[in-house]
Amino acid sequence: MDKLKLEQLITKEAGRLESDRQQRQGLGRPIVSRVSNGKRYVTVGKKTAVSPHWKTFIDFLHSYIASILLTNEWLRKQALKAEEERHPLFLWYDTVRLNREENSKRTNSNGVYRATMTGADKSLLRLAYDLYSIDHNAHLPAPLLSRLGVRIASPRNLTLTSLINSSKILP
Repeated sequence: MDKLKLEQLITKEAGRLESDRQQRQGLGRPIVSRVSNGKRYVTVGKKTAVSPHWKTFIDFLHSYIASILLTNEWLRKQALKAEEERHPLFLWYDTVRLNREENSKRTNSNGVYRATMTGADKSLLRLAYDLYSIDHNAHLPAPLLSRLGVRIASPRNLTLTSLINSSKILP
């Protein structure tokens, strides 16, 4: 095969791979997630979050949404309310938390489990991914988070300041 044909094949394959990525992730910046030395590193904008507890990108999303929206104080207040008065986000979170606790008993050798995704899972993960995508491509404006009806710890600490599960933010 001559050099020109090889370059054309490589260019065509690169275009196909990018098209596939865009269908899965959208038109924004690609997800940057890798595992090294038993820890998962996920880039969000110009920062990198790291945790040994994230076996998958979905694990990261659960920590991410909890860190920016679901403060311990807010969760406690929601838990004290009657179910019909609770915020929909709390209902999703609580359902997902209970499902994860149950499913985590059946992990494989890599610490990952399979489970059927519920409506609460889809809703919480879609919101988490949407917020991650905004943060990864620009930043999360405080008014957007306020409209969700959830109290945030500090408007100036909207990005990855304290992800749960002993994670750290690297410069």
